[in-house]
Amino acid sequence: MAIRVGINGFGRIGRQVVRAASTDEARPILTGVLLTAENGGLRMVATDSYRLATARRSLARLRCCPSTRTSALTDFTRKTV
Repeated sequence: MAIRVGINGFGRIGRQVVRAASTDEARPILTGVLLTAENGGLRMVATDSYRLATARRSLARLRCCPSTRTSALTDFTRKTV
C-alpha cells in the first residue's frame, strides 16, 4: 500500500529526530533514521547511542496536497543533512 504525505509535515517530524542521528561513520547503523508506518501514522526514531529521539504523527496530519513535488524526499534530505 502506498501513502502520500506532504513535505511540510514530513519535514517537521524529520527535523525533530535527525539531530539525534549519529555522524560517526565508524558506527554506520546509527547514522540513519528509522521510519515506520503503524496504527494510522508515521513514526521516526534516531539515536547516536547517547541520545534517542522519536516523533509520531497521524496520517490525517500528514496528508499530501496535490501540488507536492515527487522530489520532496530528496529536498528534505538536502535540507536536513
